[in-house]
Amino acid sequence: MSERADPNPSNPPTPAPGSPSSPATGIPGSSGSPAIGRAPVPAHVRTLLVFGGAFDPPHRAHIELPALVRKRIGADWVLYVPTGRSPLKERGQVAGFDDRVAMLCAAIDPGFASVSTIEGERAGRTGVSAPSYTVDTLQELREALPPSVRMRFLFGADQAAQFHKWRSAAEVSDLAPPVVMLRTPHETRAALLDAMR
Repeated sequence: MSERADPNPSNPPTPAPGSPSSPATGIPGSSGSPAIGRAPVPAHVRTLLVFGGAFDPPHRAHIELPALVRKRIGADWVLYVPTGRSPLKERGQVAGFDDRVAMLCAAIDPGFASVSTIEGERAGRTGVSAPSYTVDTLQELREALPPSVRMRFLFGADQAAQFHKWRSAAEVSDLAPPVVMLRTPHETRAALLDAMR
């Protein structure tokens, strides 16, 4: 998510074996595979941690840190939202959308996380490789999820330092109040606040 676009919009997302293709709400199948789709969130979820990124490839911190944050803030579920190229970054993606979805599915714990294909679907609908903005994704998720689900938006301190550059940052905050993971080079709250000035 963040401020990213799918570099290959003609590549529609493929569901993982045994999981629904694009449910409004879905849960992992009996095979133990993570649910994937537009907004695959179990019915019991009240607080949803939305975590977007390129995930090219997903690494240990992408998996472990959201799990820790989920516990820390009392969220019920983590929804990973793989994206394409960020307009705020120079380098584009190497792996295609489907490959990044598959890598995430192989890495996450289906007991508390799932993968949204919402940005890949949007690129497929429009046929345009223009940037996919976080505010648009959160608006679509809000429409797809039950009103009882409260969204929180998880991102790293590197992106938080650039948050003022994002399209409709205030609306992003209203739709899903941010949770920031401190990381290099902003490893303390003071360093992050300094970078945001």
